[in-house]
Amino acid sequence: MNFNNTWRNYVAKPLKRKPSPLVEQYLANLQLILEGRLSDAMKAAPTAAEAGEVKAMLDALRAEFGDKDSGKYLLFAAKALEMGHKTAGTNPKEHFGEVLELILRFHLNQNRKVNKVYQEKLAGKDINGYDFNSLKKALYSASGKKHADENSEFVYKANGISAIRPLTTKASCYLGGEQWCITRTEKKNYFKSYTENDGKAFVLVKFDGIDPGSLHHQIVMQFSGPGEPEFEMWWNYDNKAQAEYDLTKAIQSHIEGMGEDFEPELQDKQLLARGPGHDMSDDLFMDLHNAAFEAVRSNPPADPIERITQMADEEAAEFNRTTGDVSLFYEVKMDRAGSVGVMFEANLNLEFYDERFEEFLKGKDSFFYSKLGEDLDTYMKQTGMRNLNLSDFYEKEGSIMMEFSISDEVAVMQNGYDLEGFISFLADAKDAEQTDGPDIMNAMEKMIAARAKIEGVEPLDNQFENTFYSSLEKQLLGEEKGRSRQRGIYKFYCMLSYGLTSEAEKARGLDDILADLRALNNVTIVTVVVRNQKIAEGRYIAGLSIKFIPSTPGEFNSPEGVKARIIKDMKRLANVQSLFKVSAGLERLE
Repeated sequence: MNFNNTWRNYVAKPLKRKPSPLVEQYLANLQLILEGRLSDAMKAAPTAAEAGEVKAMLDALRAEFGDKDSGKYLLFAAKALEMGHKTAGTNPKEHFGEVLELILRFHLNQNRKVNKVYQEKLAGKDINGYDFNSLKKALYSASGKKHADENSEFVYKANGISAIRPLTTKASCYLGGEQWCITRTEKKNYFKSYTENDGKAFVLVKFDGIDPGSLHHQIVMQFSGPGEPEFEMWWNYDNKAQAEYDLTKAIQSHIEGMGEDFEPELQDKQLLARGPGHDMSDDLFMDLHNAAFEAVRSNPPADPIERITQMADEEAAEFNRTTGDVSLFYEVKMDRAGSVGVMFEANLNLEFYDERFEEFLKGKDSFFYSKLGEDLDTYMKQTGMRNLNLSDFYEKEGSIMMEFSISDEVAVMQNGYDLEGFISFLADAKDAEQTDGPDIMNAMEKMIAARAKIEGVEPLDNQFENTFYSSLEKQLLGEEKGRSRQRGIYKFYCMLSYGLTSEAEKARGLDDILADLRALNNVTIVTVVVRNQKIAEGRYIAGLSIKFIPSTPGEFNSPEGVKARIIKDMKRLANVQSLFKVSAGLERLE
Protein backbone atom coordinates (compact mmCIF):
# COMPACT_ATOMS: atom_id res chain seq x y z
CA MET A 1 0.00 0.00 0.00
CA ASN A 2 1.26 3.47 -0.93
CA PHE A 3 0.83 5.31 2.37
CA ASN A 4 1.62 8.78 0.93
CA ASN A 5 -0.97 8.54 -1.84
CA THR A 6 -3.59 7.24 0.58
CA TRP A 7 -2.93 10.09 2.97
CA ARG A 8 -3.06 12.75 0.21
CA ASN A 9 -6.39 11.37 -1.04
CA TYR A 10 -7.80 11.45 2.49
CA VAL A 11 -6.67 15.05 3.04
CA ALA A 12 -8.04 16.17 -0.37
CA LYS A 13 -11.45 14.62 0.31
CA PRO A 14 -13.87 17.34 1.57
CA LEU A 15 -15.14 16.71 5.03
CA LYS A 16 -18.88 16.43 5.53
CA ARG A 17 -19.99 19.25 7.76
CA LYS A 18 -21.78 18.18 10.87
CA PRO A 19 -25.19 19.89 11.14
CA SER A 20 -25.58 22.45 13.87
CA PRO A 21 -27.82 21.61 16.86
CA LEU A 22 -30.54 23.95 15.54
CA VAL A 23 -30.50 22.27 12.13
CA GLU A 24 -30.60 18.85 13.76
CA GLN A 25 -33.56 19.92 15.88
CA TYR A 26 -35.36 21.31 12.79
CA LEU A 27 -34.81 18.07 10.84
CA ALA A 28 -36.01 16.02 13.77
CA ASN A 29 -39.15 18.11 14.13
CA LEU A 30 -39.76 17.87 10.39
CA GLN A 31 -39.49 14.10 10.58
CA LEU A 32 -41.94 13.98 13.48
CA ILE A 33 -44.42 16.18 11.60
CA LEU A 34 -44.10 13.99 8.52
CA GLU A 35 -44.71 10.84 10.57
CA GLY A 36 -47.77 12.46 12.15
CA ARG A 37 -49.17 13.41 8.78
CA LEU A 38 -48.53 9.91 7.47
CA SER A 39 -50.47 8.50 10.40
CA ASP A 40 -53.40 10.88 9.74
CA ALA A 41 -53.37 10.04 6.04
CA MET A 42 -53.45 6.28 6.66
CA LYS A 43 -56.40 6.69 9.04
CA ALA A 44 -58.28 8.79 6.44
CA ALA A 45 -57.64 6.22 3.69
CA PRO A 46 -57.60 2.71 5.22
CA THR A 47 -58.11 0.84 1.96
CA ALA A 48 -55.37 2.74 0.15
CA ALA A 49 -53.11 2.36 3.21
CA GLU A 50 -53.63 -1.39 3.31
CA ALA A 51 -52.73 -1.54 -0.39
CA GLY A 52 -49.46 0.30 0.35
CA GLU A 53 -50.45 3.26 -1.81
CA VAL A 54 -50.25 5.93 0.93
CA LYS A 55 -46.63 5.15 1.80
CA ALA A 56 -45.79 4.86 -1.89
CA MET A 57 -47.37 8.26 -2.50
CA LEU A 58 -45.32 9.77 0.35
CA ASP A 59 -42.14 8.42 -1.26
CA ALA A 60 -43.18 9.88 -4.63
CA LEU A 61 -43.99 13.27 -3.08
CA ARG A 62 -40.69 13.34 -1.17
CA ALA A 63 -38.87 12.63 -4.42
CA GLU A 64 -40.63 15.60 -6.05
CA PHE A 65 -40.77 18.17 -3.24
CA GLY A 66 -38.58 16.97 -0.38
CA ASP A 67 -39.72 16.51 3.22
CA LYS A 68 -40.91 20.12 3.64
CA ASP A 69 -43.62 20.27 0.97
CA SER A 70 -44.51 16.60 0.62
CA GLY A 71 -46.31 16.51 3.99
CA LYS A 72 -48.81 19.26 3.11
CA TYR A 73 -50.02 17.31 0.05
CA LEU A 74 -50.17 13.85 1.64
CA LEU A 75 -53.65 14.02 3.21
CA PHE A 76 -55.22 15.21 -0.06
CA ALA A 77 -53.40 12.45 -1.94
CA ALA A 78 -54.57 9.78 0.50
CA LYS A 79 -58.22 10.85 0.25
CA ALA A 80 -57.98 10.94 -3.55
CA LEU A 81 -56.49 7.42 -3.60
CA GLU A 82 -59.22 6.20 -1.28
CA MET A 83 -61.87 7.69 -3.59
CA GLY A 84 -60.36 5.67 -6.44
CA HIS A 85 -60.92 2.45 -4.55
CA LYS A 86 -64.58 3.37 -4.00
CA THR A 87 -65.17 4.28 -7.66
CA ALA A 88 -66.08 1.34 -9.85
CA GLY A 89 -63.89 0.67 -12.85
CA THR A 90 -60.91 2.67 -11.57
CA ASN A 91 -57.49 1.22 -12.30
CA PRO A 92 -55.42 1.76 -9.08
CA LYS A 93 -52.12 2.10 -10.92
CA GLU A 94 -53.46 4.65 -13.42
CA HIS A 95 -55.32 6.54 -10.70
CA PHE A 96 -52.14 6.77 -8.61
CA GLY A 97 -50.42 8.49 -11.54
CA GLU A 98 -53.39 10.84 -12.07
CA VAL A 99 -53.35 11.92 -8.41
CA LEU A 100 -49.61 12.59 -8.47
CA GLU A 101 -49.89 14.56 -11.72
CA LEU A 102 -52.76 16.63 -10.30
CA ILE A 103 -50.68 17.54 -7.23
CA LEU A 104 -47.73 18.49 -9.45
CA ARG A 105 -50.00 20.80 -11.49
CA PHE A 106 -51.36 22.41 -8.31
CA HIS A 107 -47.84 22.95 -6.97
CA LEU A 108 -46.77 24.51 -10.28
CA ASN A 109 -49.81 26.80 -10.30
CA GLN A 110 -49.14 28.03 -6.76
CA ASN A 111 -45.36 28.24 -6.67
CA ARG A 112 -44.16 29.29 -10.12
CA LYS A 113 -44.80 32.11 -12.54
CA VAL A 114 -48.25 31.73 -14.05
CA ASN A 115 -48.74 33.02 -17.60
CA LYS A 116 -51.07 36.01 -17.33
CA VAL A 117 -52.45 35.67 -20.85
CA TYR A 118 -54.10 32.28 -20.65
CA GLN A 119 -53.36 30.86 -17.18
CA GLU A 120 -54.80 31.98 -13.88
CA LYS A 121 -53.66 31.36 -10.34
CA LEU A 122 -56.09 29.41 -8.18
CA ALA A 123 -57.60 31.48 -5.38
CA GLY A 124 -57.50 28.57 -2.93
CA LYS A 125 -53.95 28.09 -1.62
CA ASP A 126 -54.77 25.08 0.59
CA ILE A 127 -55.03 21.91 -1.45
CA ASN A 128 -57.17 20.31 1.28
CA GLY A 129 -59.94 22.75 0.36
CA TYR A 130 -60.49 20.63 -2.76
CA ASP A 131 -61.27 17.03 -3.49
CA PHE A 132 -59.91 15.16 -6.52
CA ASN A 133 -62.72 16.12 -8.90
CA SER A 134 -63.08 19.78 -7.83
CA LEU A 135 -59.31 20.38 -8.08
CA LYS A 136 -59.27 18.76 -11.50
CA LYS A 137 -62.04 21.11 -12.70
CA ALA A 138 -60.39 24.17 -11.14
CA LEU A 139 -57.04 23.46 -12.77
CA TYR A 140 -58.77 22.77 -16.09
CA SER A 141 -60.39 26.22 -16.02
CA ALA A 142 -57.28 28.01 -14.74
CA SER A 143 -54.94 26.44 -17.28
CA GLY A 144 -56.73 28.08 -20.19
CA LYS A 145 -57.67 24.73 -21.71
CA LYS A 146 -61.35 25.26 -20.95
CA HIS A 147 -61.26 28.64 -22.68
CA ALA A 148 -59.37 27.17 -25.64
CA ASP A 149 -61.85 24.29 -25.96
CA GLU A 150 -64.78 26.75 -25.96
CA ASN A 151 -63.15 29.34 -28.22
CA SER A 152 -61.57 27.33 -31.00
CA GLU A 153 -62.87 25.36 -33.98
CA PHE A 154 -61.97 21.85 -35.03
CA VAL A 155 -60.67 21.95 -38.60
CA TYR A 156 -58.97 18.67 -39.52
CA LYS A 157 -57.73 15.52 -37.80
CA ALA A 158 -56.72 12.73 -40.12
CA ASN A 159 -53.66 11.17 -41.76
CA GLY A 160 -51.41 12.22 -38.86
CA ILE A 161 -52.38 15.88 -39.28
CA SER A 162 -54.16 17.95 -36.62
CA ALA A 163 -55.55 21.41 -37.42
CA ILE A 164 -57.47 23.79 -35.16
CA ARG A 165 -58.55 27.40 -35.52
CA PRO A 166 -58.33 29.69 -32.43
CA LEU A 167 -60.98 32.41 -32.19
CA THR A 168 -59.53 34.51 -29.35
CA THR A 169 -56.09 35.70 -28.27
CA LYS A 170 -56.28 33.60 -25.11
CA ALA A 171 -57.09 30.44 -27.08
CA SER A 172 -54.36 31.21 -29.61
CA CYS A 173 -51.76 31.64 -26.86
CA TYR A 174 -52.74 28.40 -25.14
CA LEU A 175 -52.74 26.35 -28.34
CA GLY A 176 -49.73 27.87 -30.08
CA GLY A 177 -46.98 28.61 -27.60
CA GLU A 178 -44.37 31.35 -27.96
CA GLN A 179 -43.23 30.89 -31.56
CA TRP A 180 -45.65 32.99 -33.57
CA CYS A 181 -46.61 36.63 -33.16
CA ILE A 182 -50.30 35.63 -32.86
CA THR A 183 -49.64 33.12 -30.04
CA ARG A 184 -46.78 34.47 -27.96
CA THR A 185 -47.30 35.80 -24.46
CA GLU A 186 -43.96 37.25 -23.40
CA LYS A 187 -43.91 39.83 -26.20
CA LYS A 188 -46.61 41.81 -27.95
CA ASN A 189 -49.32 39.58 -29.41
CA TYR A 190 -50.86 40.51 -32.77
CA PHE A 191 -53.79 38.08 -32.91
CA LYS A 192 -56.43 40.71 -32.09
CA SER A 193 -55.11 43.35 -34.48
CA TYR A 194 -54.74 40.88 -37.37
CA THR A 195 -58.18 39.32 -36.91
CA GLU A 196 -60.16 42.45 -36.00
CA ASN A 197 -58.37 45.19 -37.93
CA ASP A 198 -57.21 43.19 -40.96
CA GLY A 199 -59.86 40.45 -41.02
CA LYS A 200 -57.35 37.57 -41.10
CA ALA A 201 -58.04 33.99 -39.98
CA PHE A 202 -55.44 31.52 -38.72
CA VAL A 203 -55.32 27.73 -38.52
CA LEU A 204 -52.70 25.98 -36.34
CA VAL A 205 -51.45 22.73 -37.92
CA LYS A 206 -49.29 19.92 -36.53
CA PHE A 207 -47.70 17.14 -38.67
CA ASP A 208 -46.97 13.91 -36.75
CA GLY A 209 -44.74 12.67 -39.58
CA ILE A 210 -42.27 15.54 -39.10
CA ASP A 211 -39.92 15.42 -36.12
CA PRO A 212 -40.78 17.72 -33.18
CA GLY A 213 -38.42 20.69 -33.17
CA SER A 214 -38.34 20.81 -36.95
CA LEU A 215 -39.39 24.06 -38.64
CA HIS A 216 -42.35 22.29 -40.23
CA HIS A 217 -43.59 20.10 -37.37
CA GLN A 218 -46.00 22.88 -36.42
CA ILE A 219 -47.11 25.64 -38.79
CA VAL A 220 -49.78 28.35 -39.07
CA MET A 221 -51.99 28.76 -42.16
CA GLN A 222 -53.19 32.32 -42.87
CA PHE A 223 -56.42 33.09 -44.72
CA SER A 224 -57.90 36.40 -45.84
CA GLY A 225 -61.04 37.62 -44.15
CA PRO A 226 -64.72 38.13 -45.04
CA GLY A 227 -66.14 37.18 -48.40
CA GLU A 228 -64.47 34.35 -50.28
CA PRO A 229 -61.41 33.53 -48.12
CA GLU A 230 -58.05 33.01 -49.78
CA PHE A 231 -55.10 31.00 -48.53
CA GLU A 232 -52.48 33.76 -48.44
CA MET A 233 -49.42 32.12 -46.87
CA TRP A 234 -48.21 29.90 -44.07
CA TRP A 235 -45.72 30.49 -41.27
CA ASN A 236 -43.08 27.99 -40.20
CA TYR A 237 -41.86 27.46 -36.63
CA ASP A 238 -39.39 30.33 -37.07
CA ASN A 239 -42.33 32.71 -37.58
CA LYS A 240 -41.26 33.32 -41.20
CA ALA A 241 -43.77 33.58 -44.03
CA GLN A 242 -43.76 30.81 -46.66
CA ALA A 243 -45.37 30.65 -50.09
CA GLU A 244 -48.47 28.53 -50.64
CA TYR A 245 -46.82 25.97 -52.95
CA ASP A 246 -44.06 25.27 -50.40
CA LEU A 247 -46.62 23.67 -48.09
CA THR A 248 -46.82 20.72 -50.50
CA LYS A 249 -43.10 20.13 -49.90
CA ALA A 250 -43.66 20.10 -46.14
CA ILE A 251 -46.52 17.63 -46.56
CA GLN A 252 -44.25 15.42 -48.66
CA SER A 253 -41.81 15.32 -45.73
CA HIS A 254 -44.72 14.41 -43.46
CA ILE A 255 -45.75 11.55 -45.75
CA GLU A 256 -42.20 10.18 -45.77
CA GLY A 257 -42.09 10.37 -41.98
CA MET A 258 -45.35 8.39 -41.66
CA GLY A 259 -43.68 5.28 -43.11
CA GLU A 260 -43.81 3.18 -46.28
CA ASP A 261 -47.24 1.69 -45.56
CA PHE A 262 -48.91 5.09 -45.11
CA GLU A 263 -51.98 5.56 -47.30
CA PRO A 264 -53.93 8.82 -46.80
CA GLU A 265 -57.67 8.60 -46.30
CA LEU A 266 -59.05 11.73 -47.91
CA GLN A 267 -62.07 13.40 -46.31
CA ASP A 268 -63.02 15.61 -49.26
CA LYS A 269 -65.45 13.62 -51.45
CA GLN A 270 -64.56 15.60 -54.57
CA LEU A 271 -60.93 14.53 -54.22
CA LEU A 272 -62.00 10.90 -53.79
CA ALA A 273 -64.00 11.15 -57.01
CA ARG A 274 -60.86 11.97 -59.00
CA GLY A 275 -59.67 8.40 -58.58
CA PRO A 276 -56.19 7.03 -57.91
CA GLY A 277 -52.96 8.06 -59.60
CA HIS A 278 -52.59 11.59 -58.26
CA ASP A 279 -49.63 12.91 -56.34
CA MET A 280 -50.18 11.92 -52.70
CA SER A 281 -48.76 15.19 -51.34
CA ASP A 282 -51.03 17.26 -53.64
CA ASP A 283 -54.10 15.29 -52.58
CA LEU A 284 -53.27 15.62 -48.89
CA PHE A 285 -52.57 19.34 -49.30
CA MET A 286 -55.94 19.87 -50.98
CA ASP A 287 -57.71 17.82 -48.31
CA LEU A 288 -56.24 20.00 -45.54
CA HIS A 289 -56.67 23.23 -47.51
CA ASN A 290 -60.34 22.58 -48.32
CA ALA A 291 -61.16 21.76 -44.69
CA ALA A 292 -59.48 24.95 -43.48
CA PHE A 293 -61.10 27.00 -46.25
CA GLU A 294 -64.56 25.74 -45.32
CA ALA A 295 -64.00 26.49 -41.63
CA VAL A 296 -63.09 30.11 -42.41
CA ARG A 297 -65.82 30.52 -45.03
CA SER A 298 -68.58 29.25 -42.72
CA ASN A 299 -67.44 31.42 -39.80
CA PRO A 300 -65.54 34.40 -41.24
CA PRO A 301 -63.98 37.12 -39.09
CA ALA A 302 -66.12 40.20 -38.62
CA ASP A 303 -65.80 42.63 -41.50
CA PRO A 304 -63.13 45.07 -40.26
CA ILE A 305 -64.44 47.88 -42.48
CA GLU A 306 -67.84 47.80 -40.78
CA ARG A 307 -66.34 47.60 -37.29
CA ILE A 308 -63.76 50.33 -37.80
CA THR A 309 -66.29 52.54 -39.61
CA GLN A 310 -68.59 52.31 -36.60
CA MET A 311 -65.75 53.15 -34.21
CA ALA A 312 -64.58 56.04 -36.40
CA ASP A 313 -68.16 57.37 -36.59
CA GLU A 314 -68.43 57.32 -32.79
CA GLU A 315 -65.13 59.19 -32.39
CA ALA A 316 -66.15 61.74 -35.05
CA ALA A 317 -69.57 62.30 -33.42
CA GLU A 318 -67.97 63.06 -30.06
CA PHE A 319 -65.46 65.36 -31.77
CA ASN A 320 -68.19 67.27 -33.61
CA ARG A 321 -70.16 67.59 -30.37
CA THR A 322 -67.28 69.31 -28.58
CA THR A 323 -66.06 71.51 -31.45
CA GLY A 324 -67.73 74.17 -33.54
CA ASP A 325 -65.30 75.63 -36.06
CA VAL A 326 -63.68 72.49 -37.51
CA SER A 327 -64.84 70.80 -40.73
CA LEU A 328 -63.88 67.12 -40.56
CA PHE A 329 -63.62 64.69 -43.50
CA TYR A 330 -62.72 60.99 -43.17
CA GLU A 331 -63.17 57.70 -45.03
CA VAL A 332 -62.62 54.08 -44.02
CA LYS A 333 -61.42 51.80 -46.80
CA MET A 334 -59.20 48.84 -47.60
CA ASP A 335 -55.71 49.76 -48.76
CA ARG A 336 -53.63 47.94 -51.38
CA ALA A 337 -51.90 45.84 -48.75
CA GLY A 338 -55.24 44.41 -47.61
CA SER A 339 -55.38 46.39 -44.36
CA VAL A 340 -58.21 48.70 -43.33
CA GLY A 341 -57.14 52.33 -43.30
CA VAL A 342 -58.77 55.58 -42.26
CA MET A 343 -58.10 58.58 -44.48
CA PHE A 344 -58.72 61.92 -42.77
CA GLU A 345 -58.34 65.67 -43.07
CA ALA A 346 -59.85 68.72 -41.38
CA ASN A 347 -60.08 72.51 -41.74
CA LEU A 348 -60.38 75.15 -39.06
CA ASN A 349 -62.82 77.87 -40.13
CA LEU A 350 -62.70 81.17 -38.22
CA GLU A 351 -64.81 84.30 -38.67
CA PHE A 352 -63.45 87.52 -37.24
CA TYR A 353 -65.93 90.33 -36.57
CA ASP A 354 -65.63 93.22 -34.14
CA GLU A 355 -68.11 96.09 -34.30
CA ARG A 356 -65.40 98.45 -33.04
CA PHE A 357 -63.52 98.01 -36.34
CA GLU A 358 -66.60 97.97 -38.59
CA GLU A 359 -66.24 101.55 -39.84
CA PHE A 360 -62.49 101.25 -40.28
CA LEU A 361 -62.76 98.11 -42.45
CA LYS A 362 -65.44 99.49 -44.76
CA GLY A 363 -64.18 100.01 -48.29
CA LYS A 364 -60.85 98.22 -47.83
CA ASP A 365 -59.63 96.73 -51.10
CA SER A 366 -58.34 93.23 -51.84
CA PHE A 367 -54.73 94.35 -51.43
CA PHE A 368 -55.43 95.32 -47.80
CA TYR A 369 -56.84 91.88 -46.99
CA SER A 370 -54.11 90.10 -48.95
CA LYS A 371 -51.42 91.90 -46.95
CA LEU A 372 -53.32 91.23 -43.70
CA GLY A 373 -53.43 87.53 -44.54
CA GLU A 374 -49.68 87.50 -45.27
CA ASP A 375 -48.97 89.13 -41.92
CA LEU A 376 -51.15 86.56 -40.16
CA ASP A 377 -49.32 83.72 -41.91
CA THR A 378 -45.99 85.21 -40.82
CA TYR A 379 -47.25 85.53 -37.23
CA MET A 380 -48.32 81.88 -37.19
CA LYS A 381 -44.92 80.68 -38.38
CA GLN A 382 -43.06 82.87 -35.92
CA THR A 383 -45.16 81.64 -33.00
CA GLY A 384 -44.75 77.98 -33.90
CA MET A 385 -48.26 77.12 -35.15
CA ARG A 386 -46.89 74.37 -37.37
CA ASN A 387 -50.06 72.30 -37.24
CA LEU A 388 -52.07 74.96 -39.12
CA ASN A 389 -51.67 76.22 -42.66
CA LEU A 390 -53.59 79.30 -43.87
CA SER A 391 -55.38 78.18 -47.04
CA ASP A 392 -58.01 80.92 -47.55
CA PHE A 393 -58.43 84.51 -46.29
CA TYR A 394 -61.11 86.94 -47.50
CA GLU A 395 -63.70 89.53 -46.48
CA LYS A 396 -67.42 88.69 -46.40
CA GLU A 397 -70.17 91.10 -45.33
CA GLY A 398 -68.01 92.95 -42.81
CA SER A 399 -66.39 89.79 -41.41
CA ILE A 400 -62.94 88.37 -42.16
CA MET A 401 -63.19 84.69 -43.10
CA MET A 402 -60.17 82.49 -42.46
CA GLU A 403 -59.70 78.83 -43.38
CA PHE A 404 -56.78 76.74 -42.13
CA SER A 405 -55.88 73.18 -43.04
CA ILE A 406 -54.94 71.15 -39.98
CA SER A 407 -51.75 69.14 -40.38
CA ASP A 408 -51.94 65.37 -39.96
CA GLU A 409 -48.15 64.95 -39.97
CA VAL A 410 -47.73 64.09 -36.27
CA ALA A 411 -50.67 61.65 -36.15
CA VAL A 412 -49.57 59.83 -39.31
CA MET A 413 -45.93 59.70 -38.23
CA GLN A 414 -46.85 58.14 -34.88
CA ASN A 415 -49.65 55.79 -36.00
CA GLY A 416 -50.30 55.97 -39.74
CA TYR A 417 -53.62 56.27 -41.55
CA ASP A 418 -55.53 53.95 -39.24
CA LEU A 419 -58.02 54.22 -36.39
CA GLU A 420 -55.35 55.11 -33.84
CA GLY A 421 -53.97 57.76 -36.17
CA PHE A 422 -57.48 59.14 -36.71
CA ILE A 423 -58.10 59.41 -32.95
CA SER A 424 -54.74 61.13 -32.48
CA PHE A 425 -55.56 63.54 -35.31
CA LEU A 426 -58.90 64.44 -33.71
CA ALA A 427 -57.09 65.40 -30.52
CA ASP A 428 -54.70 67.61 -32.53
CA ALA A 429 -57.61 69.23 -34.41
CA LYS A 430 -59.51 69.95 -31.20
CA ASP A 431 -56.40 71.50 -29.66
CA ALA A 432 -55.93 73.65 -32.78
CA GLU A 433 -59.44 75.07 -32.38
CA GLN A 434 -59.31 75.62 -28.63
CA THR A 435 -55.70 76.79 -28.30
CA ASP A 436 -54.54 78.23 -31.62
CA GLY A 437 -57.96 79.59 -32.64
CA PRO A 438 -58.20 82.15 -29.79
CA ASP A 439 -54.58 83.18 -30.36
CA ILE A 440 -55.30 83.83 -34.03
CA MET A 441 -58.38 85.89 -33.21
CA ASN A 442 -56.39 87.89 -30.67
CA ALA A 443 -53.60 88.46 -33.22
CA MET A 444 -56.13 89.64 -35.81
CA GLU A 445 -57.51 92.17 -33.36
CA LYS A 446 -54.06 93.56 -32.63
CA MET A 447 -53.02 93.73 -36.29
CA ILE A 448 -56.20 95.58 -37.30
CA ALA A 449 -55.89 97.92 -34.33
CA ALA A 450 -52.29 98.69 -35.35
CA ARG A 451 -53.35 99.49 -38.92
CA ALA A 452 -56.16 101.70 -37.64
CA LYS A 453 -53.71 103.58 -35.43
CA ILE A 454 -51.30 104.15 -38.35
CA GLU A 455 -54.16 105.70 -40.33
CA GLY A 456 -55.10 107.92 -37.39
CA VAL A 457 -58.35 106.11 -36.70
CA GLU A 458 -59.37 105.25 -33.14
CA PRO A 459 -61.90 102.45 -33.57
CA LEU A 460 -61.94 101.37 -29.95
CA ASP A 461 -64.53 102.38 -27.39
CA ASN A 462 -62.34 104.97 -25.64
CA GLN A 463 -64.59 105.34 -22.63
CA PHE A 464 -64.62 101.65 -21.80
CA GLU A 465 -60.94 101.18 -22.75
CA ASN A 466 -59.67 104.06 -20.64
CA THR A 467 -61.88 103.20 -17.67
CA PHE A 468 -60.83 99.56 -17.79
CA TYR A 469 -57.08 100.16 -17.77
CA SER A 470 -56.98 103.33 -15.65
CA SER A 471 -58.86 101.45 -12.95
CA LEU A 472 -56.29 98.66 -13.21
CA GLU A 473 -53.37 101.06 -12.86
CA LYS A 474 -54.85 102.79 -9.80
CA GLN A 475 -55.32 99.50 -7.97
CA LEU A 476 -51.88 98.04 -8.66
CA LEU A 477 -50.03 97.41 -5.41
CA GLY A 478 -46.35 96.91 -4.85
CA GLU A 479 -45.07 93.63 -3.55
CA GLU A 480 -45.09 93.40 0.23
CA LYS A 481 -41.51 93.09 1.46
CA GLY A 482 -40.54 89.93 3.22
CA ARG A 483 -43.63 87.98 2.13
CA SER A 484 -43.60 85.02 -0.29
CA ARG A 485 -45.25 85.74 -3.64
CA GLN A 486 -46.79 82.26 -3.57
CA ARG A 487 -48.90 83.20 -0.50
CA GLY A 488 -50.59 86.31 -1.90
CA ILE A 489 -54.00 86.91 -3.47
CA TYR A 490 -53.89 88.12 -7.07
CA LYS A 491 -56.23 89.45 -9.71
CA PHE A 492 -56.17 89.81 -13.48
CA TYR A 493 -58.60 90.98 -16.16
CA CYS A 494 -59.72 89.57 -19.49
CA MET A 495 -62.43 89.77 -22.12
CA LEU A 496 -64.47 86.63 -22.79
CA SER A 497 -66.21 85.79 -26.07
CA TYR A 498 -68.97 83.23 -25.70
CA GLY A 499 -72.11 81.79 -27.27
CA LEU A 500 -75.51 80.90 -25.90
CA THR A 501 -77.28 77.56 -25.91
CA SER A 502 -81.01 78.12 -25.95
CA GLU A 503 -82.36 74.57 -26.31
CA ALA A 504 -85.06 73.66 -23.80
CA GLU A 505 -83.04 71.01 -21.98
CA LYS A 506 -79.60 72.47 -22.61
CA ALA A 507 -79.96 76.20 -21.90
CA ARG A 508 -76.56 77.67 -21.08
CA GLY A 509 -75.40 81.25 -20.84
CA LEU A 510 -72.92 83.52 -19.08
CA ASP A 511 -74.10 82.57 -15.57
CA ASP A 512 -73.36 78.90 -16.28
CA ILE A 513 -69.92 79.76 -17.64
CA LEU A 514 -69.19 81.82 -14.54
CA ALA A 515 -70.28 78.96 -12.27
CA ASP A 516 -67.83 76.61 -14.04
CA LEU A 517 -65.11 79.28 -13.89
CA ARG A 518 -65.55 79.78 -10.13
CA ALA A 519 -65.21 76.02 -9.67
CA LEU A 520 -61.70 75.95 -11.22
CA ASN A 521 -58.80 75.23 -8.90
CA ASN A 522 -57.30 78.31 -7.17
CA VAL A 523 -60.05 80.66 -8.42
CA THR A 524 -61.78 82.53 -5.56
CA ILE A 525 -63.91 85.44 -6.87
CA VAL A 526 -65.05 86.26 -10.42
CA THR A 527 -66.60 89.67 -11.03
CA VAL A 528 -68.30 90.73 -14.27
CA VAL A 529 -67.12 94.21 -15.39
CA VAL A 530 -68.84 94.27 -18.81
CA ARG A 531 -71.90 92.03 -19.18
CA ASN A 532 -73.62 90.56 -22.24
CA GLN A 533 -72.51 92.79 -25.08
CA LYS A 534 -73.65 91.30 -28.37
CA ILE A 535 -71.05 91.64 -31.14
CA ALA A 536 -72.52 89.28 -33.77
CA GLU A 537 -75.30 86.76 -34.24
CA GLY A 538 -74.85 84.18 -31.50
CA ARG A 539 -71.68 85.82 -30.16
CA TYR A 540 -71.33 87.87 -26.99
CA ILE A 541 -68.49 89.36 -24.94
CA ALA A 542 -68.03 90.08 -21.26
CA GLY A 543 -65.24 91.71 -19.25
CA LEU A 544 -64.15 89.72 -16.19
CA SER A 545 -62.08 90.39 -13.10
CA ILE A 546 -60.66 87.12 -11.71
CA LYS A 547 -59.19 86.74 -8.23
CA PHE A 548 -57.12 83.68 -7.36
CA ILE A 549 -54.67 82.27 -4.86
CA PRO A 550 -51.58 80.62 -6.39
CA SER A 551 -50.98 78.16 -3.56
CA THR A 552 -53.11 75.72 -1.64
CA PRO A 553 -52.19 73.64 1.45
CA GLY A 554 -49.34 71.34 0.52
CA GLU A 555 -48.83 72.92 -2.92
CA PHE A 556 -46.81 76.05 -3.73
CA ASN A 557 -47.07 77.65 -7.17
CA SER A 558 -45.97 80.85 -8.83
CA PRO A 559 -48.84 83.29 -9.53
CA GLU A 560 -47.82 83.54 -13.19
CA GLY A 561 -48.00 79.76 -13.64
CA VAL A 562 -51.44 79.53 -12.01
CA LYS A 563 -52.72 82.43 -14.12
CA ALA A 564 -51.61 80.64 -17.30
CA ARG A 565 -53.33 77.42 -16.21
CA ILE A 566 -56.58 79.24 -15.35
CA ILE A 567 -56.58 80.86 -18.80
CA LYS A 568 -56.00 77.48 -20.43
CA ASP A 569 -58.84 75.89 -18.43
CA MET A 570 -61.18 78.80 -19.27
CA LYS A 571 -60.71 78.15 -22.98
CA ARG A 572 -61.98 74.61 -22.49
CA LEU A 573 -65.24 75.58 -20.79
CA ALA A 574 -68.40 74.83 -22.77
CA ASN A 575 -69.68 77.75 -24.90
CA VAL A 576 -66.44 79.74 -24.45
CA GLN A 577 -65.24 80.82 -27.89
CA SER A 578 -62.11 82.84 -27.13
CA LEU A 579 -60.26 85.00 -24.61
CA PHE A 580 -58.70 88.35 -25.47
CA LYS A 581 -57.49 91.53 -23.80
CA VAL A 582 -55.88 89.45 -21.06
CA SER A 583 -54.04 91.86 -18.76
CA ALA A 584 -50.30 91.34 -19.03
CA GLY A 585 -49.51 91.90 -15.37
CA LEU A 586 -50.93 90.74 -12.07
CA GLU A 587 -52.51 92.83 -9.33
CA ARG A 588 -51.61 91.72 -5.84
CA LEU A 589 -54.41 92.36 -3.37
CA GLU A 590 -52.86 91.17 -0.11
